Amino acid sequence: CPGWEDDDVPLTYQFVYDSDGSLITSPQSESSVSVRIKAKKSPQTKVKIRAVIMDSLGTPTYVVREISITKTASDPSGTMDKVNEIFNSNAFKDEDPITKIQTLSTIAGELDDLQTIDENPCPLCSGHGYCDNDGICVCSQRWTLKDCSMSNENFEKLIELKINILNNINETLNNMSNITDNSHREQTLEILKDLSNPDFSTNKTLELIKDILENSSLDIDNPNTILSQNETELVSTILDNLLDYVSTNDCKAETNLTNSIKDKLDEYMDTITRSSLVDKTINDNATIISRENFDIFVAKLTLCQIQSGQIQTGDNTPSIQLSTKEDSSDCESQEFNIQYLLFANNLFNCSNRGDSPPEKTQISLKITDPDTGDDVGSKFKMDVKMPPGNPCPSGCSSNAQQSCTCEDVSIFNIKQQILNIFKTSQISTLTNIDIFKDWKFYESFAFWTIIFMGFIYLASMIIISCWLATYCLLEKTRKKSKLKWRESLLVSFLVTFSIIRY
Repeated sequence: CPGWEDDDVPLTYQFVYDSDGSLITSPQSESSVSVRIKAKKSPQTKVKIRAVIMDSLGTPTYVVREISITKTASDPSGTMDKVNEIFNSNAFKDEDPITKIQTLSTIAGELDDLQTIDENPCPLCSGHGYCDNDGICVCSQRWTLKDCSMSNENFEKLIELKINILNNINETLNNMSNITDNSHREQTLEILKDLSNPDFSTNKTLELIKDILENSSLDIDNPNTILSQNETELVSTILDNLLDYVSTNDCKAETNLTNSIKDKLDEYMDTITRSSLVDKTINDNATIISRENFDIFVAKLTLCQIQSGQIQTGDNTPSIQLSTKEDSSDCESQEFNIQYLLFANNLFNCSNRGDSPPEKTQISLKITDPDTGDDVGSKFKMDVKMPPGNPCPSGCSSNAQQSCTCEDVSIFNIKQQILNIFKTSQISTLTNIDIFKDWKFYESFAFWTIIFMGFIYLASMIIISCWLATYCLLEKTRKKSKLKWRESLLVSFLVTFSIIRY
C-alpha cells in the first residue's frame, strides 16, 4: 500500500483475508508484506485481500484487491517437494515469528489437501490391494492407508514434513513468549487441526501436537485460559482427532500418548466449557459442540429453567432432567453453570470399535456457582432417559417412568468419568478404587458363581484334609469283589478332583 498520506501520522497497515477477516499480518508500520497464500485443489484460486490503513486517531481506510493463485504441484510428491523448498529457503529462516506462523499455516493447509481417504474403498482399494472378508482393504507391499491410496514412501515423507512443521511451531511460539496479544493463537490451532488428521498421523506427530497445546503461548490446559468461539471449535476438533487415533491404534490404552491424553483431557474439556460460559447470559441459548467421539453442552440457567426443561445434545443421546434437593421456592434468583459432556460408548473396547457413528451415552456433568466457581452438584439429583437398548448409568436405578434416577450427581464428575472411559475393563485396569462403590455385586451372576465355586472348593479341601487323608479307600477295594455305590462315587470324586487340581 504505497503512497498513502495523512496529517495524523504515523499510519499503520494491516492485511486480512476479506472473506472471513482472518489475519495475514498484525498492524504494522511497513506498507507492504510478502506472504505465501494457500492454493486450493482447483488449478486457480481467486482470493480477496483487504488492506486496512489506519491513522494515529484510529480512523481506517479500506482497500480490497482480488488476486489469483495458481497451484503448481498437482501430485502429493510434487506438493511435498515444494514444501521442502520453502523450509530450506533463507527467506523462511529469516521470517519474523508472526510471518512464520502465517507461512506454516499455508504449508499445513497444502498438506491437509493431501489427506483424503475414500470412505468406501472396497472393492478397488485404489488399485493397490484387495478387500478381505470383513470389507477391509489389505494393501500391497508398497502402499498404505485404509484405502491403499498413498505409497509408504510418500506417507513417510508426509510424516517427516509434519514433524518439521510442528518443531518449527514450537520454536516460534517459544520466541513469541513476550508477545502479549493472542492474535496468533487461532492460526496456530488451525495448523494443529490440519496436522492432526488421525489417518495421517503417528504417535510422534500427535505427541508434538499435544505438547504445543500446552505451550505457554497457547496454555490449553491452564485454568485461566479463555478461548474464542472459533478457538473452542478448533480445539474440539483436535481433541476428537486425538481420541480417534488413540482409541483405534491403542484400544488397550497402553502407550504413553494415550496415558498422557487421559491425564490432560479433563483440563482441555474444562477450558472449552469454561470459555463457552464467559459471554453467556442467563437462560441464553446453550452452546452445543458435537464431534464423533463426544458432545458438549454448556449453558447458564436459573433453577426454574433447569427444573422445567431437559438437557440433551441431540437425537438418540441421553436426556437429563435435574432437580434440586434443597428449597426451590425462589428458583428465579438461583443461577447455575451447566457443563454436560457425553463420550462415545466403548471408546477403548477393542472388540466394539465398529459403530459408525458411535453412540454417545457416557455421561459427565459439572454444575457450578457462576459467582464463586464452586462445584454444587451435591445439591442436585438427576433423572436420565437413555436411548433404547442402553442400561442405566452405573450408580443410578430404574424408576417407574422407564428412566433412571441418580441421587448423587457427583459420581458423574468429568475427571472420574474420563478415567473410566480410558480403561479397557472393569477389573484389570482400575485406576480408582471408588468405582467399586457403584458396583451392584448382588445383581451379578458371575459374583454368585465365584462364591458357590469357592464354597465347594473349601468344603472339598476340608473333607480331603480331615477325613480322606487317613482313609485308604483304594486299599479296601482290593479285598472286595464288589463296591457299594457310595464307595464308587467317592473314588470317582477323588479321581476327578485330582485331574482338575493337578
